[in-house]
Amino acid sequence: MGITDKITGRVKQAAGDLTGDERLREEGLTEERKGDAKEQAAKADLRAEKERENADQLRREAARLETGGRSEGSDADGAGRADRGGQTDRGGQTDRADRI
Repeated sequence: MGITDKITGRVKQAAGDLTGDERLREEGLTEERKGDAKEQAAKADLRAEKERENADQLRREAARLETGGRSEGSDADGAGRADRGGQTDRGGQTDRADRI
């Protein structure tokens, strides 16, 4: 994150204070602000990632509700299932989806 910039900035500020070098002190302040900005940006990135994950979850939930809780590819009345329990039709033949 920006911890290195913050530490370097504080060191420069202290050095500037000790030597009376205002330019070095200002450089340190600027570097410390840069470190703060990097930390804030990293925190914002984490919040944004969490929000993206939340939005994805809400989209999945909405899609699930839109299909009535069924998984994709299923139909409402169960027709089209591969196995109908071996029921026979009027001709005595087994009514199975896998029969050609």
